[in-house]
Amino acid sequence: MSKLAYKGILAVLVFMLAFGAAAVAEEGCSDATLNGAYGFRMSGQVFFPNGAIQRDEIGRMQFDAGRISLSLFSLNNGVVDNPFDTIPGTYTVNSNCTGSAELNFPNGQVVKLKLVLSKRGTIVHALAFALIIPGAPGPVPVAVHGDGEKLGLDD
Repeated sequence: MSKLAYKGILAVLVFMLAFGAAAVAEEGCSDATLNGAYGFRMSGQVFFPNGAIQRDEIGRMQFDAGRISLSLFSLNNGVVDNPFDTIPGTYTVNSNCTGSAELNFPNGQVVKLKLVLSKRGTIVHALAFALIIPGAPGPVPVAVHGDGEKLGLDD
């Protein structure tokens, strides 16, 4: 193979590497990737020292520049839990499309979540893993999981 052929192959490889790096950079995530209104459903258990409760929720989350506003309807062991009007929180999204969030309930409780974004941020997968209760000796274990999908309201 001639030097010209090697240079041509090298040029093609450099182009492919540069294009591939640009494509990966475009697919990265940030707080801005998770924005707007999302409908969601979550279910699972909260493990209190005196026994577990089944938690089922549906609601709407508004994400905006690291801030969350949540409206939800929930059941504890099949009994309607009084819904809160608005539950604020915060979130961060990493460049690999994983993230974390905290919801700050009016009674002082905090729920910690892990997040994964898919479909360019139009789907968010969530796992609540801890409930912090003021005055409790430590976090209450939680295994509540669900998914949210971006609503068409802000398109």
